[in-house]
Amino acid sequence: MIIEQEHLQPVTVIEVAPMGYGNPDSSISRKKQLESGELEAEVDTRAQEFIISGEGIVEVQERDDGCIDGRETLELYVTGDGDFYTKPADNSNHERAKVAGGGYITTQAMRLGVGRRGDSIDDDLALVGSDLAEKEIYCGAHSGAHQHGEGTDCGANDKFALILENGLKFSDQITASTEALVKAAGLEFHPEVLERVLANWQATLDDEGYFAGSTGASRLKTILATQAAATEAAGEEKPLAVTKHLDGDHNEDYIIVNYVEGTTFSQGAFADTLRESFPDKDDKNLAQAFVVDAWRVVELAKAAVGEEEFEAAIYAGVAYQVATAATLTDGTLKMFAYTQA
Repeated sequence: MIIEQEHLQPVTVIEVAPMGYGNPDSSISRKKQLESGELEAEVDTRAQEFIISGEGIVEVQERDDGCIDGRETLELYVTGDGDFYTKPADNSNHERAKVAGGGYITTQAMRLGVGRRGDSIDDDLALVGSDLAEKEIYCGAHSGAHQHGEGTDCGANDKFALILENGLKFSDQITASTEALVKAAGLEFHPEVLERVLANWQATLDDEGYFAGSTGASRLKTILATQAAATEAAGEEKPLAVTKHLDGDHNEDYIIVNYVEGTTFSQGAFADTLRESFPDKDDKNLAQAFVVDAWRVVELAKAAVGEEEFEAAIYAGVAYQVATAATLTDGTLKMFAYTQA
């Protein structure tokens, strides 16, 4: 279906097959939500109508990015006198590109995929932030309502090592999914390049000291410090990137992969539409969507590695999105792709 939109180029909306593999015990499951009645048929129908209509595609308004998480923002982290605290979020007109865990986490997976590894993941994550800042690229992150202990409630961050493991565990399926997504971007797929990426991920996991002492919380702290340092170095008053605290539970039933550069799928508009359509239903009975802006993966890859490593970095970035979905969901979520018409 081709959608004509004011201010935007026409886009094509394509439904693609669900992944079909993942974590069978995950509660992020379209199948389980339909069976339990948490996702009702009328909500499912209205949600898909909105997705297929293309109404949710909007231009990004902010230069930084965020995570693919479908939940809404409750608060933002800000810094004052060296300490971080939260303030209520303004959810209006702040559309950002979205990748798994935010750009720093996805870029870290890309750099590991091309064999760039230091002594520890926290040190490497700080290096990612400073290197991207030199190219004026800034990235976000988030915590969530189920944050506790050393966990941030961002699965792409907290389960970083497990996601790499699942990239290897499901290597055949990950390869097929990555190939499909790379080809959808109009690129040729070279399986030997992804094999090299997965081998580098395996070498990372075999390095016993690399993740020692690192947790989701320590990595989030590194990202917050990176964001603050970049803003200070640039002499800006407004933060160049934000970290969010998200509200509620996961109700994602769809994965949207967007290839249209400079745009994203508005999860806020999606939520507002469902609330308007079903004003008497609780939020727990309204669907959410994961959103991956594939063009942002390409943008990050260009900034993160040299030309010779560019193709491998893209494969690693895409594979990390897929492996994240395989870790956090049971593989039954419906998938849609947005491409330029």
